[in-house]
Amino acid sequence: MHIYDFITDEFQYNLKARAYTGKTRFEEVIVEYKKIFFENLRACNSDGIPTKLHSSLYENTSVMNWLECSRTNIVEDIEILESLFDEIIEGYFIFIRGKHHLAALRYQDLLDKYEIAIDDDVDRLGLFFRGFNIGTGSTRDKNDEKQYYHIPFNLRQLVGNQRFSFSGIPIIYIGASVADIYFEFDEFDLNKTNMALASFAFNPIASITTHKDYETVKEKTKIFNITNELYNLVNDAFLPLIDNGVNLPSCDDIMYKPNRNEIKKYFKKFIISQLCTFPKQKTGSTFYEEYVIPQLFTEALCLHKYDGIIFPSTKFKDQKVTSTSAYHNLFYMENLAMFTTYNSENEYDDTLLANFNIEILDLKEANSINVPDVYQSIATAQSNLSVEIHKKKDCRSKERLKTVVMALGKKLSNYDTLHINGNKYIETTAGKMELMYIEKYIVYLESCIRYLNNA
Repeated sequence: MHIYDFITDEFQYNLKARAYTGKTRFEEVIVEYKKIFFENLRACNSDGIPTKLHSSLYENTSVMNWLECSRTNIVEDIEILESLFDEIIEGYFIFIRGKHHLAALRYQDLLDKYEIAIDDDVDRLGLFFRGFNIGTGSTRDKNDEKQYYHIPFNLRQLVGNQRFSFSGIPIIYIGASVADIYFEFDEFDLNKTNMALASFAFNPIASITTHKDYETVKEKTKIFNITNELYNLVNDAFLPLIDNGVNLPSCDDIMYKPNRNEIKKYFKKFIISQLCTFPKQKTGSTFYEEYVIPQLFTEALCLHKYDGIIFPSTKFKDQKVTSTSAYHNLFYMENLAMFTTYNSENEYDDTLLANFNIEILDLKEANSINVPDVYQSIATAQSNLSVEIHKKKDCRSKERLKTVVMALGKKLSNYDTLHINGNKYIETTAGKMELMYIEKYIVYLESCIRYLNNA
């Protein structure tokens, strides 16, 4: 097996399914998963072609050499990786023995011990979405912005058991795509219009101004990233380099990043990600075994003063997702959980909410748009935004804006060939709605930078 195939979601989901075979307790499942995880990791070699990698990448010698360099460095650290795996499993055993607090402290310590308690800058913060089902019997007002906030502190009895939060602790869960929101509500027909949707548009200059009244606010942007960083690196960053005739340097060359040091950190977080994203096996329960490890990591991250965690959605597991492009990252399959800070005077965490501009559009409007026209409008908006960014002197806010704009461009490129369950995504109701929100977000970013340029 090639190391690239090993790190794909598809292969890891298959391993997890195997781990459940003949097991009745989750603690038995994760012990078995560790066993077969490392059996397969040790079996990885440099022979053959990675079956899941696009031909334009595996035909490039420097890409294949980089992947082999990565495999070598990961395998060299295999005893450390096994130790990390064991400590996470031990934390689970501590929890089920009734020592919840000690389990959270164990996870807090391992984040430091394995040098993975590092800040993920705001690069991954951009346009997110939140929604709810408005099917028959729903009494919620889809045009009321507060309906998209976290559950208020005075109604915490409504907060159920969620993957990264315990009952009674409000958290804002937002998805990186409209499709993600559909799937999180188990709506797999992307042409349905029974969803209420709002965009949560991150303000990349939030420390300077917010969209509302341009007031200075405290940033909440320290995010822990357990997405599939190695996979996204190969499929997001390498192709533009290859297309421009650049040969990748060796991952052992520490003059370049990411090098072997970053790769080892990525793989440690890959292990955490896999243990945090076991699909739940039961529904309608008050307790989910699969949620214990991610909930304990939430507590550990809060102790480390993190503001949130970005993680892969498990809802795409059984969906058919294809793309004809070599450029195909997994950003649209991700969720962001933002931790709230309790406020005894207000019902919401206003500091957290101030980092986002919330926009509500009617999903039914999506079916009336012409996709090529929206793409043209987006291109015009991007051009106007680029002009405003160019006027701004070099500073942190300018770099943030450039990063967000680049990410939006990549998303649009990705969506152009993305098919979900046989349908071209941007031609579905959900996809069209997301294009409308992307255009709104670019216009919003332009207003932010224009304000700074005129200040």
